[in-house]
Amino acid sequence: MAGPIMYSTGIIDNRAPNPGTGRPVTNLVIRVENNETVAASAEGVPIILIEVFNETPSGGGFGNQSTYSLNQFSLGDVNQSASTFTLDNVFANLDNFGVRYTLTSTGSFIISIPTVTVTGKNENGTIIATYPLSAVT
Repeated sequence: MAGPIMYSTGIIDNRAPNPGTGRPVTNLVIRVENNETVAASAEGVPIILIEVFNETPSGGGFGNQSTYSLNQFSLGDVNQSASTFTLDNVFANLDNFGVRYTLTSTGSFIISIPTVTVTGKNENGTIIATYPLSAVT
């Protein structure tokens, strides 16, 4: 088995901008897309673990992260029905949150890294933010 390779948004501050107002982001959409040009059967099946976490208390440091949503799945070949996976309406109505994903493969190495997008929605369902993921070393 190859990997793991890990990416994360880090902690995202989501506190209400003014007293008496709600938090900007209440839900997340996390989409994973296998955009490889080589068939999964040739290199191994990509296995993705998505973790959504928060930091307690807010500003408490890395050691106090708590995972509150955990999803694991494998991706099929590009342009197949299982080549994308979407987690919709993931709870994010907290003072802070973060998303990290871990990539492994059933093969001996990982040739390509799936595209992962994380977007934040407000209470009306409008997308108001897109969060980049960076490699964790």
